[in-house]
Amino acid sequence: MRRALLLVAIAGCGDNIAVHTDAARADTAMVDSAITDAHLDAPARMVRVFGNVNYNGGLENVRVITLEMTPAQSCLTDMNGDFYFDAPEGAPLIMEVLPPLGSGLIPMVRGVVAEDHLRPRVFYLMGPPDIAAAASVSESFDPTEAIVEVDFRNSMIGGYGAILADGTQTLMPRFGLVYDTNGNPQVGEQTVTGGDGTTLLLGGLPVGHASFAPIVPAAATLPCHTDGDAQPLPLLAGVTTWFDFECGNATD
Repeated sequence: MRRALLLVAIAGCGDNIAVHTDAARADTAMVDSAITDAHLDAPARMVRVFGNVNYNGGLENVRVITLEMTPAQSCLTDMNGDFYFDAPEGAPLIMEVLPPLGSGLIPMVRGVVAEDHLRPRVFYLMGPPDIAAAASVSESFDPTEAIVEVDFRNSMIGGYGAILADGTQTLMPRFGLVYDTNGNPQVGEQTVTGGDGTTLLLGGLPVGHASFAPIVPAAATLPCHTDGDAQPLPLLAGVTTWFDFECGNATD
């Protein structure tokens, strides 16, 4: 199925890059073989994946591109910040949001395994407040290094963390940033509280790729699992890579 995946153009809400394929010829010597092997080249079923770009509300006319997939695709958000891509079912769809130059917003990468009825992925972009939060604890985001944001969705307690690896190599951030019950930043690599404090920021990571494994506190009532997020994900210089874990419910 790898060959079939590479030959399918991914239609999105923006610019589609055409794929060149050799025109089929009526070669009688190949007819039987073509019929026999037709199932091997059947195109994958396409599914629609929705997303939204947000910074204090939906952002219009922001460029979203796909990464690590042939052909690459490009899309602009609508007036509400919404966009979509059509992708082969079961394939990883890795997307990068490119905010306008000079906006002070940091590009962001997210990835999903393309399936029907996925919840829309919202790209909550980092910007000046996040940079100021790091500065308030004497840290900074170096544009030559990668940033990772991990969200432990629906967790109501603290103590969650993440182990990052690039293949067999464990990745060590230069610093971690978490938020306390008052929303104030502090240095740390495990969340302090649940609710609005479920986000962990890791700065100073090397460019490459990362796979994610959760650190779950003993007091948690439920394990963490992925909810459609793809991995590994690329780590890019000056870019935030976001990964979600589903870690609880209203009683956790």
